[in-house]
Amino acid sequence: MAKRMPNWLKKNYNNLWKKYEKEVFTTENVADSLNISNNMATKTLWQLENKGFVHKTRSELDYRNKIYRLISPEDVSYVIGLYSLIEKEEVRRLTLEDKLILLNEKIPYALTGSKAAYRYHHYVNPPNVYEIKIRSEDEGKLIAFLTDGYTRVYLNDILETKSAKYYVKLIHSTIKFDNLIHKS
Repeated sequence: MAKRMPNWLKKNYNNLWKKYEKEVFTTENVADSLNISNNMATKTLWQLENKGFVHKTRSELDYRNKIYRLISPEDVSYVIGLYSLIEKEEVRRLTLEDKLILLNEKIPYALTGSKAAYRYHHYVNPPNVYEIKIRSEDEGKLIAFLTDGYTRVYLNDILETKSAKYYVKLIHSTIKFDNLIHKS
């Protein structure tokens, strides 16, 4: 399964969840909480981020500093359930568009921005940034499900200086999704 975690990482995730739950924290907080070195704290956060179990943003006071927030165990369990619907050999071959199609009936969302315009008009190839409007309660599920080795998911601005194949910008929507019709 794509979201399998080594035991040491599960233990660290559980300890961090007990301490912080949905509160924000820094690398230094992780090192202190888990009684590990800053290098190991960075590795732990990097592993959790790559698996989609933590969300990273920049500090508003000092843009060089990163702030982290854990994805809830309920959202992680939901994503593991989604992955269980997919055959094991197919998981590695899922593209971002395949994942969005799988989510289509499970979590309401709306594709917006240049990717939506391209899908409608087929005019001028857009950048590989997907803007997706979501309900705020589905944020953790989408971060955990869409994040993989090729895709980075963000709530605000794109943070990465390292390149990724796809970037997904999640936007909290104020409209009700019951009124939207999905077209794949």
